[in-house]
Amino acid sequence: MLSGQNLAVASFIAVLLCLLMDYLFNNSCPDAAKYGPIKPEKRAQHPSREGFPGAKERVYIIAGGSGFTGSWIARYLLLRGETNVYILDRRRPPHDLIRHGGMYVEMELTSTIAVEREFAAIARKCHNYTKTIIYNCACIRRYYSEKNTDLGLQVAEILTVNTKYFPNNSAVFIHIGDAMSHREAVSFWKLWDRRTWYQRSRSDLAYMIPWASKDKASAFSRYAWYQGAIESLVRSISIPNGSLRPEGFITGHAGDHFLSPAISYGGGLLHSADVPISIISVEDVARAALALEYALLDPKTSDMVSGSVFSIEGSVTTLKRIYEYIQSKQSFHIVRVAPVVVYLFSWIVSVLSLFLPAASISGRDMRRENLLCGYPMTFTLSRFCTLQIAQVPNHVNRKRVQELLKFKPNFSAAQTIDGVLRDLKLQQEKGKKDA
Repeated sequence: MLSGQNLAVASFIAVLLCLLMDYLFNNSCPDAAKYGPIKPEKRAQHPSREGFPGAKERVYIIAGGSGFTGSWIARYLLLRGETNVYILDRRRPPHDLIRHGGMYVEMELTSTIAVEREFAAIARKCHNYTKTIIYNCACIRRYYSEKNTDLGLQVAEILTVNTKYFPNNSAVFIHIGDAMSHREAVSFWKLWDRRTWYQRSRSDLAYMIPWASKDKASAFSRYAWYQGAIESLVRSISIPNGSLRPEGFITGHAGDHFLSPAISYGGGLLHSADVPISIISVEDVARAALALEYALLDPKTSDMVSGSVFSIEGSVTTLKRIYEYIQSKQSFHIVRVAPVVVYLFSWIVSVLSLFLPAASISGRDMRRENLLCGYPMTFTLSRFCTLQIAQVPNHVNRKRVQELLKFKPNFSAAQTIDGVLRDLKLQQEKGKKDA
């Protein structure tokens, strides 16, 4: 047992070591100079329709349609005039989706019986000329815990098995995944050299390589491996299918898990100031999903597109630039913490999380689910490595996406951040009126 005096000395020495490590730490990032300040731009105006002139009747099943990305895909479909949009989730979707015709089906997506019953019921309503489009938006992201990361794979297995209710020529399956599935693990061999703390995506051909069980050890995390496994599973089904990998953090409106919590609480943690990250508007993700749907349904492109994985690019910047842009719009407090200190503290919390119940790590408080807030239990290695990875898009896929999907992202970094700021401001004003 250490006495109080010895403990104080040990703590003092540990602090000195951390400060020394931070001094030796190379704060300059080779890529950081590329990304200047984020400049405000006018919000782009986009048509809600993505083609389909004179198309046959279609039925949409959106698994996880109450979530952030799923709800925006449903919103775009309803804006386009679709009348058969089924939202499958255990929690209610946003009110506007129900108000404008979305059909909510409350269910637990991990229940084989519930999903099978609903797919069979929808199939009975379909006619020979009906196309059924199944969107899997049930992406369960885990940044601070590796627990229950296999739930997303479990949902995908249940959904793909039940595509049997739809004939091969009448349905398509689209999975919304995560580019993290093919990121390399972070290397910390030289703690004083920041360049070893983050890496980009794997080889240029990574988007064509499905995961296998033997690859689990080389994956960035269990979550990343399961995302790759889902892509492999989707590629194996008989109906036309495709997967989207958003490159970076999906944001752009209130309700996202990246910027909304930090802005709502008026500040954010900054320890990866110069590491390049990518942010992508959720509307661009929805537009890309509809473009993939169009390509899968078009007989001219279906064979070329089916079974493929497409990476959707975002705007590359740094967390420091994002914070500076938010500060130019409103009050926002930045808490700067040395990366070495966060890394060492993450090790301690990761060990503690093995012995603490899952309820202490999660909860309804958005701060507990956010990468940028400083709730203690979010300081895990998984969260730390997620922010230290250079979220630089794999540009080899850009030309392929433009040619096959006819898709280009429309939202800049400024427009994406402005969308979150505007929505949160409107929510605050509405809350004051209601009060």
